[in-house]
Amino acid sequence: MDKINKIMICDPNEDDIENGNGEDIENDNDEDIENDILRDIKPVMWINDDPNYELDEINMFFHRVDSNQIIYEEKKKKCKFIGKYVMGDVLGEGSYGKVKEVLDSQTLCRRAVKILKKRKLRRIPNGEVNVQREIKLLRILKHKNIINLVDVLYNDEKEKMYLVMEFCVCGLQDMLESTPTKKLPLWQAHDYFCQLLDGLEYLYSKGIVHKDIKPGNLLLTLDGTLKISDFGVAEVQSLPITPYFDVETYIRVCRNCKNQIRKQTITR
Repeated sequence: MDKINKIMICDPNEDDIENGNGEDIENDNDEDIENDILRDIKPVMWINDDPNYELDEINMFFHRVDSNQIIYEEKKKKCKFIGKYVMGDVLGEGSYGKVKEVLDSQTLCRRAVKILKKRKLRRIPNGEVNVQREIKLLRILKHKNIINLVDVLYNDEKEKMYLVMEFCVCGLQDMLESTPTKKLPLWQAHDYFCQLLDGLEYLYSKGIVHKDIKPGNLLLTLDGTLKISDFGVAEVQSLPITPYFDVETYIRVCRNCKNQIRKQTITR
């Protein structure tokens, strides 16, 4: 076969084309060239003439699966119930146990549950006594600035106790640590301090001393209401507390302090 020295671009719909010298080339010449080229092309040889034959090399990388054999299934985590409450994520952990978010399956209200293990409480000095004291106090205390105890559940088999309380979005300690300056604006600090005094005033009117007031035990709801929590070491005092400083005197001091703070907040 003669070698082709030139590549010619043409419109396949045209009957005639021109060569490099501008001369017309007949269609017969095109057919001869095409036949010569095709004669030199060797046909592709398959390993097996059977069209259904599958090459091992292909099977190493691809595996054909019919669409009707594919089952799409989402992995769902089973809900864990404690009574009527659906367990959620961990909110925090203290010396007595973990605190998790729960959902009341009947009212769909968010709650928080403190999970206490009796074996762990036995290793803590007065651990069980402190928990029983906290349960007893929270059942009788009803105030907007005191954490509300909703329910108490027991699991004797696992030796666990569940204290279900109202849900709070965060603690005052967490809020302080999240701020760049590690302190709150003056107006906000005044507001929280007045709420704290309201709660302490109520406690002292009941003859109860908390004994562990700190930012870690002060919780905040979504609307900014401060809640006093963790009554494990609280004590009930008889009246008066001391011969020189009784509950009524303390309440008057709290009220005067709140009035002074509110006046300063207004003037600023």
